[in-house]
This record gives sequence, structure tokens and C-alpha cells, in this order.
Amino acid sequence: MDRTLPPDEELPEWAFCIVGNVMDEHPVGEDKQIINGTKHFRPGARLFILDAFWGDAAENVIVMGQPRNRRNLIQIVIMRKSVHNFRVKQVYDKRVIRALYLSFSERELQTTEWKTELENRAEYWNSVADVAVASEEAGAAGATGA
Repeated sequence: MDRTLPPDEELPEWAFCIVGNVMDEHPVGEDKQIINGTKHFRPGARLFILDAFWGDAAENVIVMGQPRNRRNLIQIVIMRKSVHNFRVKQVYDKRVIRALYLSFSERELQTTEWKTELENRAEYWNSVADVAVASEEAGAAGATGA
């Protein structure tokens, strides 16, 4: 289905969107090397979550954010576990609203139903992240205590 984007003046002034932050330190790779942030984003960078790949249990998400050492926004796919502190915010940046509109053009991005759906998704992702962090900490404590 080919989605056409309306002119900026026809886009909503704001939209609800899930927002998260890049993890400060987290293990990556088979050797569990600790890195700060991600390849593209600095630690703590605010990311707008545009969509998720539900076929893989939403382990990968499409995000938009400001990359390291650049001022413009980029849109890429990253692993959800490298993002934390998910929450729903009103977004006013037209670049983000355009990207949301392309993913969800049939929805009303300002309705309470949409906000509730996003809040449920953010709450679930936060709970899954909390469980993952607790299990990693337990594994690290067991490894050091042995």
C-alpha cells in the first residue's frame, strides 16, 4: 500500500509517541563487552519509538533520534534492550510526526485510545527490561561469588 504524506500544514500539531532513552552501560556481543550507548546514539539520548517488529516479539524497534556528533535526526532499527525508561509523551517535532503518520496513517495519533495503547506497550517494555536487568545482575553476582 502506497501511503502519501499530506503537506505539513495538514499534519496534526502534535501526536502521542513512546519515548525512551539509550542505556548508559550495557553488555553486547558473545563476550558481553560493556559499552556506553550504542554505535549511533550517545548514552541517555532521547529516542522516539516509531514502531516495533512484532514477529520477533518486538525485540527490535524503529527509532528516530539525534545521533552522536550530528544535529539532524536519523531513523534506524535497534534492539529494544538498548533502550530504557519508556514513556508516552506528546511530540511536536514535525519530522517525528511525519514518520508516525507514515506508519500509522489510518489511526488518529491524538486519541485517548492511542495513548492508552502506547502506555500499555511502554509499561510492558519497562517490565520486561526490569526482569532482564535483574537476571543479569543475579548472573553477575553469582559469577563473582563463585
